[in-house]
Amino acid sequence: MKSYKLHLAVFLAGLCFYAEARAEESDKVRRVRYESELEKEAEATDAKCKTKIQTSIDWASFEADPRWADKSVSSYCSNALSALRRFCEGDKARAHIQKTVKKLNCKAVKGKADWRLVVKDGSLDWLTTPEAVNADDFARNQLLRVL
Repeated sequence: MKSYKLHLAVFLAGLCFYAEARAEESDKVRRVRYESELEKEAEATDAKCKTKIQTSIDWASFEADPRWADKSVSSYCSNALSALRRFCEGDKARAHIQKTVKKLNCKAVKGKADWRLVVKDGSLDWLTTPEAVNADDFARNQLLRVL
């Protein structure tokens, strides 16, 4: 009986270790998936705007807020790129975007009061919140203000 309990304890400990390792792997896989999805959105923007926009996600800001656990980070981050594509319909706007935007930095913020888009030194900083609704329109309006 002691041998059975020992084997069971070792098995359960191993199972716990495996589950923890899988959870960590899932976070890594999730990050890669979201980064890949955002990269695809950047490629669509590049094709439309004739740009080469690099993307980055500030993972520390997203992981610090548990409200992001069940949300698609790439979807929230891609709203700024979607708004850029809408501007690239016109030649003058496209030329301006080509000169102005080289990189998208996506960062999570706590609430709507901090939700904004900032363009500075070639970077478009998209500060988004899990409370974001109508984010494409919001990003477009922010771009009208800053470009």
